[in-house]
Amino acid sequence: MITVEKGILEGYKGSNVPYSFLKQESSSKVAVIFPGQGYTNQAPLLYYSTSLLVSEGYHVLHMNYQYHTEPYTSFSDEEKKACIRYNAEKAFTEILSQTDFSELLILGKSIGTASIASILGKLTENTKVVWLTPLLTRDETFHAMMDWNGPSLSIIGDEDPIYRSERWKELEEKANYKTKLYSGADHSLDLKNKPVESIQLMEKVIQTIKEFLQ
Repeated sequence: MITVEKGILEGYKGSNVPYSFLKQESSSKVAVIFPGQGYTNQAPLLYYSTSLLVSEGYHVLHMNYQYHTEPYTSFSDEEKKACIRYNAEKAFTEILSQTDFSELLILGKSIGTASIASILGKLTENTKVVWLTPLLTRDETFHAMMDWNGPSLSIIGDEDPIYRSERWKELEEKANYKTKLYSGADHSLDLKNKPVESIQLMEKVIQTIKEFLQ
């Protein structure tokens, strides 16, 4: 049986963060999902990732921050970085600290990978991390990924504007990283004007995540 707990965290300078916590009976596994700025937890990649995690017996915490609205859109670049860090840390101090678990997985999409990067220092190196379309253009995120030595899966497409081949090659060389680079895929891991092939690619991505979990 799954129950859903909903609430709102008091975020950085008024950027409050709604959350949903899908809880299962008798589970000691927790997954936290940090979505993209406009790519919500209801979008295909994260919807099916959630379904997979639930089927694998995880409690799933959705952070539903509103980074496409005020006050975030009016913040300076430094304030935006501080906001991402502050709000991600809130998820741990106010929600996960009250939850008993023995296994933790963190999954982020796009700007959600910046959230992950900001809290890596709070994680043990047996925490599994899934980086979907990571912000390779952002130095802080890339260097955090390189410094992280826990089990990791990173997935991106070579038509994604934030893909950087040199940085990707560095990640591929790290022993703790499993990487998947999809030719022709964009920032949503879609193939332009190829809906059927895009759905097939989605299946591959979810299967890859499943194999990583196991």
